[in-house]
Amino acid sequence: MSLFHWPDHQPVPRHPAETPDAPATWAGLTAAFQGCADFATKEVQLTGTAQTLRLAWVDGMVKSERLNDYVIRPIVSAPQPVTGDEAEQLLLGGVWNLDAEERQRLTDVVEAVIDGAAAVFLPNGKAITCSVQTEEKRGGWSCRRTRRR
Repeated sequence: MSLFHWPDHQPVPRHPAETPDAPATWAGLTAAFQGCADFATKEVQLTGTAQTLRLAWVDGMVKSERLNDYVIRPIVSAPQPVTGDEAEQLLLGGVWNLDAEERQRLTDVVEAVIDGAAAVFLPNGKAITCSVQTEEKRGGWSCRRTRRR
């Protein structure tokens, strides 16, 4: 009998965030961070409409002032009614956040959120990540470089 033998050990199923071809969805992201005490979410109503955006981030990895100033405020303080497509243009336009990127795969969204980005899910289902890290998280370290394969 080995020192590290566990007779009742059950294999752990693959984590949803590790499924390479999974599309970026709100349900997939919340499942990936299920049980994570630092995972935070917020719904933001688009100006002049009943549509809402869903935001997600990891507390302690993002700077709340940047999240408010570069992601939330441009959307909620727009002078005219903002649709989902216009919110996408605001976020990807680079006016407020130069590091905004549309994400197709769930693993890309999860890695960005772990790296200190806020994930924004638009009413049309598209996912955009906006970099809003704290100063301590800015730099060359990335979960993609340290994650086991």
